[in-house]
Amino acid sequence: MSARVIFLACFHNDLAKVVKPWLTLSSLSLTCRSQMWLAIAMTVLAATGNSVGKVLQKQAAARLPRLVLRGEVVRQFLGSRLYLLGLACDLVGALLVRRACTLKSL
Repeated sequence: MSARVIFLACFHNDLAKVVKPWLTLSSLSLTCRSQMWLAIAMTVLAATGNSVGKVLQKQAAARLPRLVLRGEVVRQFLGSRLYLLGLACDLVGALLVRRACTLKSL
């Protein structure tokens, strides 16, 4: 994952407004140590999600035509379940990194 993607995932306010209700831990009173381990676990899961997502996207792209911005080609990519699954894994990984970056103990 590039530094730009991590930066956008961690600090994009609009994304935070959308994701906050799903990833809120404010109802739990966590100690600093448990927050640290939670952040580590979330980061490991995020890295795994990103890696699995990239592999799935690459496998799907091997079966599809070269990606160019034409309607027919874009529809083929958006119609590929394998590509969409990879994209979803990648996005979940980015959201987990964003949440791990916002833990108070960090």
